[in-house]
Amino acid sequence: ARVATAAAAMRAAATGAPFAVRHNFRVPLVIHETPNRGDAPCPYESDTPCADKVHSPAAGNALGDPIVVIDGGGGVRSVRLVLDGWRTNLANTTRVTRDGFVSQELRSTLRFLVAHFEYA
Repeated sequence: ARVATAAAAMRAAATGAPFAVRHNFRVPLVIHETPNRGDAPCPYESDTPCADKVHSPAAGNALGDPIVVIDGGGGVRSVRLVLDGWRTNLANTTRVTRDGFVSQELRSTLRFLVAHFEYA
């Protein structure tokens, strides 16, 4: 198995109180690319050989340097984007996992990267 790295661009937009943000963030991704042969062991549960795992080493941490925002009262504040993890849907009742997700070979996998802003 090999590990590939990639980065996804994420456009964050937070509106309403107490501030508004429009900024692009780069999210580092690690893809554990597995052998796609039936004779090799799969480290992840797989429907067909062999599922891969995707995660972000930044999950649970602040992403990049603080950015400056204007708060609702016209003041200047610095905030950081903190990656919380992944969800299978956007319902607030679903669990957030920092472990990443398994993507079945030759299939699409939809996951949502969940984050929040905190004052720096």
